Amino acid sequence: YLSNHTKGRGVDIWSIDGVPVVAASRDPVTSPLRALVVEMVAAGVTEVGSPFDVDGSGGPSFTNVVHQDHLHLAWDD
Repeated sequence: YLSNHTKGRGVDIWSIDGVPVVAASRDPVTSPLRALVVEMVAAGVTEVGSPFDVDGSGGPSFTNVVHQDHLHLAWDD
């Protein structure tokens, strides 16, 4: 597996409006971060890694131990 980062198609975001992603994820129901993740999935971003998964297994949104402190956005070809 070759990361979309190495192909120039990925970006990691560590804070939203000056709030660290790790702090924004503490309340996933009302977090503006959650709304942004939902928006990115709706916009067609093909990889959306964050502290939570908004679309279930197999969708573009995912979470894991690596993505607890940042938002990962990437696009396939």
